[in-house]
Amino acid sequence: MVGAALLALSGLASLVNGVVELVEAGPEGAAISPDAPELGTGILIAAAVVFFVVGFANTLIAWRVFLGRPLARIVSMALSVVGIAGQIVTTELGGTESLTANLPSVALSVLVLLALSSGRAAIYSHRIRKAPKRISGLPGDAAPF
Repeated sequence: MVGAALLALSGLASLVNGVVELVEAGPEGAAISPDAPELGTGILIAAAVVFFVVGFANTLIAWRVFLGRPLARIVSMALSVVGIAGQIVTTELGGTESLTANLPSVALSVLVLLALSSGRAAIYSHRIRKAPKRISGLPGDAAPF
């Protein structure tokens, strides 16, 4: 449940980032490309759309993790590893931002990994679901839904 909450928090942060990108698209777009401010604005709007898609995907994966789906747990851990590796590679290749500037993102990814890689999380995702309700008292009669 903690892993699902952290994934939901990550999705919410991405959605907030998308809103910030949309709000700043006008003024910042001209600064990105002074010759063609429409191009800079388009780039920022595209970045906002990416943030919205990632936020929605994280929220959907968080819901699936909360429901106890093993595949969602594995996908979220893999995405966390990719996110951490991407931040480290970007920093090492001389990116404009240092690793300390992206520390909240890296910390959240590490917390997701810790929460979802525990033994209790594996037990939760592999638990036996409830048996279907029986229509009558006879053994083997299951509900049609």
